[in-house]
Amino acid sequence: MVEFALPKNSRITGGKTWPKPAGATETREFRVYRWNPDDGKNPSVDTYHVDTNDCGPMVLDGLIWIKNHIDPTLTFRRSCREGVCGSCAMNIDGQNTLACTKSMHDVTSGGAVKVNPLPHQPVVKDLVPDLTNFYAQYASIEPWLKTTTPTPQKEWKQSHEDREKLDGLYECILCACCSTSCPSYWWNSERFLGPAALLQANALGHGFPRRSHRRTARQSRGPVPALPLPHHHELRQGLPEGPQPFRGDRRAQAEDGRAADLNPRPPPQIRSGDWC
Repeated sequence: MVEFALPKNSRITGGKTWPKPAGATETREFRVYRWNPDDGKNPSVDTYHVDTNDCGPMVLDGLIWIKNHIDPTLTFRRSCREGVCGSCAMNIDGQNTLACTKSMHDVTSGGAVKVNPLPHQPVVKDLVPDLTNFYAQYASIEPWLKTTTPTPQKEWKQSHEDREKLDGLYECILCACCSTSCPSYWWNSERFLGPAALLQANALGHGFPRRSHRRTARQSRGPVPALPLPHHHELRQGLPEGPQPFRGDRRAQAEDGRAADLNPRPPPQIRSGDWC
């Protein structure tokens, strides 16, 4: 008889409901995912009430208000607050987005603002996911400029044509929203590079259409030329082309082409006693 069980600390339970702020006339309910690796308890969802007259309109403003006025133990990442750094990437109301660019007034389902970490990633604490594997995969394709000429004495001079070559290469802010919303990345993140790295690798290998070309195509309502996307194993390994005989699940193939030698952490051991 085979007995299956969820890994330890996998089941979300009800958390603490904090009282409404005294004297507040307009409040917004926040339901925030909480998990502390030090106490050994299951993750929970705490309920807070934010005074909307005392904080900004974005979800990140609400989280900062909660941390400053209600619960200083709430943990999350933030930096630029301008949608540039990607630090505050979270799952808000069921969608991966940036907390600094998502208005709490745009969340209309059920009234409460539901905030969770990025899905299917190990959690460091509360709303902070462990993106070590994601960053290592992105670095494996080396998405940076490489020079072939000697270093000048004063500065690198860049022509307009050289600048156009960067179009499509700098837009990714490493927020991991696209990769962590991809089911293929959920199930094969140790082998599959994911959308962010694949798009960058495609831009490096084939070159995106120039921005001026994209603008011309939009104005003329013509299609943007399609570019072939290479398979992830073709980026890092010289595997034979064409169809290959089926040899079972890729997870069981020890000799298959790995996207990168990242030494991912082993999966958790599921035992019959690890019930939540």
